Amino acid sequence: MNCWGIRTPIRYISRPAVSENRLSLSLNGNISFQLKTPSWDGNMHVIFEPPDFIAHLAALLPKPRVNLTCFYRVFVPNSEHRARVAIDC
Repeated sequence: MNCWGIRTPIRYISRPAVSENRLSLSLNGNISFQLKTPSWDGNMHVIFEPPDFIAHLAALLPKPRVNLTCFYRVFVPNSEHRARVAIDC
């Protein structure tokens, strides 16, 4: 595997879930998150209390031992056409 073949996945999985540049802490202890685009009502920031912010971050994490890849049609394991389209390693 070449140099870029190993660096790209490592760079992808090591990046944070939320950009620190878009987070700020207000004087009263709340966390302000700047949105990339305005919401439907024009807001550019969402304000969270710290426990709510942690709860929203935790909701982004997948549950343990859950397969996030779903296969359909010819790619399902029992498809009669799978041998023609998929390479089994």
